[in-house]
Amino acid sequence: MLVLNQTSRYHLCIEALRRVPRLQDKARDLINRCNEALEAQRKLVVERFEDMPAIRNWKREPL
Repeated sequence: MLVLNQTSRYHLCIEALRRVPRLQDKARDLINRCNEALEAQRKLVVERFEDMPAIRNWKREPL
């Protein structure tokens, strides 16, 4: 659902990197990697109707 709403950790990372002017040139690689992860997620959902394990089993680390 977060991916569909474009509020996943990948989307948030991409937006943060796009909004910091001094990171524009350095951020391209990480933005590409985030987009590749989102595309892999999309393909898996279409094929198996479930999130990839890295997303499905993700847990926030305790503070």
